[in-house]
Amino acid sequence: MKLEFKPSKKVLAVNFFQDIISIIFIILIYYCLMFFITKPTYISILKIISFCLIFLLVYHLLIITPLNLVTTKLIIDNMEIIITKGFFVKKKTIIPTSKIYFLKDFKGPIQSMMGVKIISMITIAAEIESPTLSNKDAQKLSNILMEVINEK
Repeated sequence: MKLEFKPSKKVLAVNFFQDIISIIFIILIYYCLMFFITKPTYISILKIISFCLIFLLVYHLLIITPLNLVTTKLIIDNMEIIITKGFFVKKKTIIPTSKIYFLKDFKGPIQSMMGVKIISMITIAAEIESPTLSNKDAQKLSNILMEVINEK
């Protein structure tokens, strides 16, 4: 039995909302600090830091998130879970399903609006998160893993 799960395309919308909220907070903090800072050198440093943070968020939104969407997948094959991530640096995590002891699912307010969920698989050694999956795929993955856990 080989099943493959890919991240939901709604992860782009989730990251978009999170990044936009972060940019708004950076701008608000910038303007609040402008009222309290009087030295020109501190103002220029504040402008540089604010610009760098906004640039990093836009870079994350436009480049990193789409690359992660394309390159991340979760495969269940021969009683193993294989999670592959990365574009330039590939990371492959192999988890024997017999080593999974507990499952948690994460669904924040933005994820709830978008209908996506993250499943955390807890082993003795670590907690490994699935890619952001649609609710349907997350439920399917959770049911398969619960069957394996209950068989122990």
